[in-house]
Order: sequence, then structure tokens, then C-alpha cells
Amino acid sequence: MELARTDEERGRGLMFREHLDADAGMLFLYEGEDIRRFWMRNTLIPLDMLFISADQRVVGIVENAEPQTDTLRQVGQPSQYVLEVNGGFAAAHGITASTPVEFRNTE
Repeated sequence: MELARTDEERGRGLMFREHLDADAGMLFLYEGEDIRRFWMRNTLIPLDMLFISADQRVVGIVENAEPQTDTLRQVGQPSQYVLEVNGGFAAAHGITASTPVEFRNTE
């Protein structure tokens, strides 16, 4: 997983990528919990967005977000982290709201 720690890294996200390996993605790290909103401007591939709370549980998922749109995606629950992966990843791996998540090497 790639890490997006700074405003610049989070702003660019996975834009302009034509391909994302099956086991790849980007983890967006924030200081605290808030309602997070994401768009797909200049993002060329469909993505699943997993919104994750400070206690490392999935609080909501946006599945197969349509590429190249400015529609805001959110889940209505506060999250501290957002993991973007290939569209269909969550369903293929049985990930749902309340699924626990473990982070390693995010320092």
C-alpha cells in the first residue's frame, strides 16, 4: 500500500493511474476522525473506498466509484483513514462495515 500523509499526497491520491495491481492501493492517513469526502476527478479506474475509524474498523464502503467524476463520495460516519483499492476488492474479500483492519509500517 502507498501512504498519503500530506495534503499534497492526499489531494493527488490515485489520479492519472491507468492500472492498479490487484494487491495494491493507497491508505489516506489523517490526524483525527471526521466526515471524509472523496471525488474521482482525474482518476481513471473504478475504486472501492473503505472508510476506517480511529479504532481500525471499517465504518462504511463506497464500492466501484465511477472514474472521472466530481461526485462527492462519503459514508456519513467519521473516519480517520480511507483505503482506496480496485473496484470490487471489498466484495471479493468479504469486507463489510465493522470489518477490523490492521495497519503495519505506517510510521
